[in-house]
Amino acid sequence: MLTAGLEDSRPWLSKVMMSLPAAALEPPSVPAGGGGTATEQLHGARMPPLIYIYDMPPKFTSRMHQYKNVVEHCGYRRFRPGNRSELYADGYSVEVYFHKMLSVSPHRTFDPEEADFFYVPVYYTRWMWPVNGWADTPFYGAPTAWHRYSNAAHMWLQAKNWIQSNFPFWDRRGGRDHIWMTNHDEGACYMPTEIYRNSIMLTHWGRMVLNHTSNTAYFPDNYSSGVRWTGVLDGKDVKTLYDGHPCYDPHKDLVIPGFKPPEHYVNSPLLGSCPLQRNMLLYL
Repeated sequence: MLTAGLEDSRPWLSKVMMSLPAAALEPPSVPAGGGGTATEQLHGARMPPLIYIYDMPPKFTSRMHQYKNVVEHCGYRRFRPGNRSELYADGYSVEVYFHKMLSVSPHRTFDPEEADFFYVPVYYTRWMWPVNGWADTPFYGAPTAWHRYSNAAHMWLQAKNWIQSNFPFWDRRGGRDHIWMTNHDEGACYMPTEIYRNSIMLTHWGRMVLNHTSNTAYFPDNYSSGVRWTGVLDGKDVKTLYDGHPCYDPHKDLVIPGFKPPEHYVNSPLLGSCPLQRNMLLYL
């Protein structure tokens, strides 16, 4: 985020510059006599609902940028020589993109006491790939890179425990006003129940079956197989963390799309482009 006018002295930043979010600006003064609506008086230029973003420790977010060994995955912007940048699509880019866009959104608040919701940024898809399996550390709840669902479940638990240890807001409503993004292949299917029970999930996987099983063909992600590790969960199967809840609850969760760059939507018939001529029916 850059202050207005900086692009004049540093023109190479103009294409990637974003304005400060309204939440970081001084609210407009309210005329004497209480002019404006109650919401305008309370929030100024900001737009309810107001969302507070936890400033998570680096091991949950920025350190994943450091550990990943390829550029093409789990990001949405690529910086090129000549001070150029370009957007690119990746199946898991929405995790970073949403965090960035929410950070400069008029819905953001820097005051957790006035927040309607709390967003918990955890780059777990970046951990699943390309960090896990290629880096020596960190590992969450498993001593190897295999059984990625075990690592992911324990990563979420560590994030929740950190929030509880440092803020009062989880316990205030039992996590019901907390938002998590679960955009890996099978979404929130193996989100620990103590988080999933009340929190809001942003997921692409609207699977509502209660007694669900993993659909993956990739063994490290098969959360139905379960795993026990010495010294972890007192030897209990990791499935005890997440068994018994659906992958998606329409009463509290939201299905969101993955990230696509603007060019994808420009070519859509819904925006005026010619309809696509399809002669095959296939869904993967």
